[in-house]
Amino acid sequence: RIESYSCKMAGDDKHMFKQFCQEGQPHVLEALSPPQTAGISPSRLGKSQSGDEEGPLSDKCSRKTLFYLIATLNESFRPDYDFSAAKSHEFSREPSLNWVINAVNCSLFSAVREDFKALKPHLWDAVDEEICLSECDIYRY
Repeated sequence: RIESYSCKMAGDDKHMFKQFCQEGQPHVLEALSPPQTAGISPSRLGKSQSGDEEGPLSDKCSRKTLFYLIATLNESFRPDYDFSAAKSHEFSREPSLNWVINAVNCSLFSAVREDFKALKPHLWDAVDEEICLSECDIYRY
């Protein structure tokens, strides 16, 4: 089952966003953790995005984007988990769609083995039809 989530705030989301904004303005950028894929890609090591400092690349996102990430996690895992206290350093932006697709494929193949071979093209076609993967920023928590 594929579920899409709208970023349009309503009711509780508006209230949570107001509380979230008390800690900082929505347009302020917050540092994310380096992507986990950085360790396997030598081109991702070296300079930060600004080019000022050495070390693994570290992306940033606006506090509003951070709020959307947290709200999506809360909606996805409610009522079992609450991510309201999640911080920006707990997220990373994945630099490669292909790496993410391969990682998901490997996980699903190890879980369902041969059955996944027939499912794989349908899965990715359905996901792409729903959210247009090439236009997405992919984050990891």
